[in-house]
Amino acid sequence: MWRGTLRSASVPTNPDWGMRREMMSRRYTTRLDQLWSVACK
Repeated sequence: MWRGTLRSASVPTNPDWGMRREMMSRRYTTRLDQLWSVACK
């Protein structure tokens, strides 16, 4: 690791899994009115 670098302790440096590209937003920024609202009970 590099000095002054932050990383999560639970995620490996090179995970075998990755982000699903088909679920990625095509926008560079996200508009708040486009976010989903989720409620848990």
